[in-house]
Amino acid sequence: MAVADVAKDMTNLCRQGKLDEAAAKYYSQDIISIEAHGEFRQVQGMDAIRKKSEWWDENFEVNGVDVVGPFINGDDFSVTFKFDTTNKKNGEHMMMEEIALYTVQGDKIVKERFFDKAS
Repeated sequence: MAVADVAKDMTNLCRQGKLDEAAAKYYSQDIISIEAHGEFRQVQGMDAIRKKSEWWDENFEVNGVDVVGPFINGDDFSVTFKFDTTNKKNGEHMMMEEIALYTVQGDKIVKERFFDKAS
C-alpha cells in the first residue's frame, strides 16, 4: 500500500472521530510515539499506545475534531489536528492544536511525532 493511501485513509478515519480505529488499522505493533510533553512523552508498542489512549479518554471529552491534511513527503506524512475538548476533572473547555508527523514503512505507521502550537 502506498504512503498516500495509508495517509488518506487514516486521515479520513480521524475526521470521523475514529482515532482508535485508525491506530488499530495502521499502527505497527512496535510503533514509537513521541509527544511534545507530558506523562507519555515517548512510548513504544501498541500496549503503550492503548494506555495513552485510555488516559486521554479518562481525562478529556472530545466535542469535535478538525483534521487538515494529509501532507505527504516520501515515507512521511503530516496532519494538523484541532481538538475542541472538555477536561473531565475540572470542566474546563479547551481548544488544542497540534501537528502530527507519521513515518510509514510498508503499509504500517512505525513512528509518530506530535508538535504543539507555541503559545
